[in-house]
Amino acid sequence: MNPSAGEWKPSVAASEWTPGGTAAPAAAPAPPPKTESAVSDIDESDPLWQVVLTKICNGDRDRALKLINDPDQLTQYPEVEAILAAGDAMEEDWEKEGDKLAKEVDGMAIDDSKPAAADTKMEEEEPEEVVDAVEGDPREHLNLVFIGHVDAGKSTLSGNILYLTENVDKRTIEKYEAEAKERN
Repeated sequence: MNPSAGEWKPSVAASEWTPGGTAAPAAAPAPPPKTESAVSDIDESDPLWQVVLTKICNGDRDRALKLINDPDQLTQYPEVEAILAAGDAMEEDWEKEGDKLAKEVDGMAIDDSKPAAADTKMEEEEPEEVVDAVEGDPREHLNLVFIGHVDAGKSTLSGNILYLTENVDKRTIEKYEAEAKERN
């Protein structure tokens, strides 16, 4: 702060302020022209694509791509309507087959008869005693995230929590205390 500085007043004639004091950023570069990636997304074996490309657009791929991406224009052509109607018929066939399978499954029953003699021998054997394996640290794990500005004390806080909950080995604490005494 400069105590001898005068009062600040905005200047109407000043140019517009930009962060960093530099001129306005340059315009973003134009996106690269579309390449063959849009064409590669098209399934060449799709009957709709084949009709649009061959019959409607006469092999003009760019025009076919524009047309295939505009469903409102596609519905104006009777060839497209025929393909869409055929697709609806296929969906109805799938639904009929699904209903047929559902009826078959409903007709099935679970066999409640007793198991064969070979299966009873397995039941007679004594089951082995199951022992839970204890691996590593038996304490419950907890994941924490400390978010804060640089030098806000995130590491200090997490270290202090570990120290207070006795999750740090005492020898490690003694080692750091000795190192701190040497530096002071």
